[in-house]
Amino acid sequence: MSSWLKDFQAHNRVMRQDEIDTAVFENTGDNILKAASAMLEAKVKKDKVKELLIKYWDIRPSDADFFIEKAEEGQT
Repeated sequence: MSSWLKDFQAHNRVMRQDEIDTAVFENTGDNILKAASAMLEAKVKKDKVKELLIKYWDIRPSDADFFIEKAEEGQT
């Protein structure tokens, strides 16, 4: 197989993987937001929501705060 064809195929694989990675990232964010919203709706204390998001989603405390804020905005 010629070099240009290998390069073309490699580029297409990279582009497709980028699309997949982006979709997974967006979907994960949506799921974390839903989890935060559900816990807040169930009247779980914010500190506990933050603790659980960090524990089960393996996110940073600042990211947990972000999702909690977004969940609160969605409930108003």
